[in-house]
Amino acid sequence: MISSATSVLAVGALAGLAATVPMTLFMQQMHQQLPARERYPLPPSEIIEELTDQAGIDDQIDPALLEV
Repeated sequence: MISSATSVLAVGALAGLAATVPMTLFMQQMHQQLPARERYPLPPSEIIEELTDQAGIDDQIDPALLEV
């Protein structure tokens, strides 16, 4: 018999998969819609810099944390 913890983990894993697959397909489709000059993978630091700037907290982030 499968324990309830295992069942919960299995349901969670399936839910994650069910959400990830359509999201990935959507993101791939939208990436193809970008102008050619904008079709490149963003480094995590560029994403964080943009988000912290938009949130108005970019001056509170240690630049060393953004380096890979």
